[in-house]
Amino acid sequence: MKEKILAALKREYASLGLGDDILGSQASVLAAMNVVTEENLEQIVKSQKELLESLQKANDKRASDAAEKARKTAQKEADELKAKLDEAVKKTAEVEKQLKEGQKDKKVENKNEDKVDEKSKLYAEILAKVSESQKEAQEAMQAKIDGLVKQNSEALENVKRLQGEVEEARKADAAKARNQFILSEAQRLGISQGRIDEGFCIKDDATNEDIQTYLAKVASNQKAIEAPSLSHFRMAENKEADTAVVDAVATALVGN
Repeated sequence: MKEKILAALKREYASLGLGDDILGSQASVLAAMNVVTEENLEQIVKSQKELLESLQKANDKRASDAAEKARKTAQKEADELKAKLDEAVKKTAEVEKQLKEGQKDKKVENKNEDKVDEKSKLYAEILAKVSESQKEAQEAMQAKIDGLVKQNSEALENVKRLQGEVEEARKADAAKARNQFILSEAQRLGISQGRIDEGFCIKDDATNEDIQTYLAKVASNQKAIEAPSLSHFRMAENKEADTAVVDAVATALVGN
């Protein structure tokens, strides 16, 4: 029956673009509830429309929102990283320029030891700045990686939550279909509305055949209770009970 339900779901909701995993899971739930028959298959499949359309819309919206958020985040991080790299390149150019000037000054003022020491100190400071810029660029890259990992974890949590919501919706839908089947069978067998309102003791794992057998017994018991005819207890026109009828009823009760 699961294969028939799945095939019917695919035909009916092909336009939604839902994957086999979602439709297959829904078919499994319906089949496990034992409420689908050849006669009501089409009706139950059509009753899934609202649930499946809501899933399709929810999936489309989440995918669109996630893609847009990821694009904006990636663009922002790329811009920040580019700015840091541009700054590092600029500082590197300054270092090279200052090194060339330092070498030139060193050749021209070879005898001036104090100036040479000053150039060396400046060179060390510039190298320290370059190292700091490279460190900042590495930290920015690591922060980007950490952010992507966090986004992936959040996406997985959203998927789990959505699966939980889908499962609850499926159970509720299956329970609704089962209760509808019980009501229709009870009405078909002529069980009174008062008895229906009292409820029935039917196991959760009962099949359609089990439900039909149980309700048939309930209907039979109800008919047996209602069987005695009031004509046996008719009163005479003078509103006094017929003695022979009363005696017969009394004898029957004593004999029982």
